[in-house]
Amino acid sequence: MTKQLFSLAIAAVLATTAAYAEDQKKGDGILKKTEKAIEKVGKGTVKGTEALGKGALKGTEALGKGALKGTEVAGKEVLKGTEAVGKGALKGTEAVGKGALKGTEAVGKGALKGTEEVAKGTGNAVKKTGQELSGKKKKTESSNKSE
Repeated sequence: MTKQLFSLAIAAVLATTAAYAEDQKKGDGILKKTEKAIEKVGKGTVKGTEALGKGALKGTEALGKGALKGTEVAGKEVLKGTEAVGKGALKGTEAVGKGALKGTEAVGKGALKGTEEVAKGTGNAVKKTGQELSGKKKKTESSNKSE
């Protein structure tokens, strides 16, 4: 009877060990599956974070490039405006210069005409005076002859 009890106890221990081993296998399997699932989720999270980071980086680069292009465009417009103002000032200066030149020419021509008129007037006055003097001489000569 002791032998039977002992055999039974050994059988029970073996059965328990076998059941424990089976549970251990199942537990290890579940643990491995859980670890794999966690790894997949972790990798997915890392990939998702990387993708978000890359997207944010690309968005930031795009914004930066857009801002740079906007600044370049604004700079070009300012440059064009400055050039236009400069050209306008140059044209205005040229116009003022041409006007001053024309005014100087007009004054010069007027002075020349005035001088010519004065000279003509002087010439005419000299002629008249000469004629008058000639006429008086003739009258004087003729009156002397008649005396």
